[in-house]
Amino acid sequence: THTQLQTAIASAQDELLQSATLYDIYRPKEGEAAGIAQGEKSVTLELQLCSPSATLTEEQIDAVVQKVLARLQAQVGARLRA
Repeated sequence: THTQLQTAIASAQDELLQSATLYDIYRPKEGEAAGIAQGEKSVTLELQLCSPSATLTEEQIDAVVQKVLARLQAQVGARLRA
């Protein structure tokens, strides 16, 4: 659920993560080849990152994204689509 996703994201507890917005949910129609298994859904999240003191580097951004992904995987079984 949306609440479970938000809880998992918040549990990443990173000071650079300002907000997370769920803005798309895709459920494939029966028989449709969408790169996800039947019964699964694909969600699109927007993460807003910000530092008050400096421009973020790619490494900082990647670290936050990986932290959030790890929490989503552990708490709700999420995975990145290939």
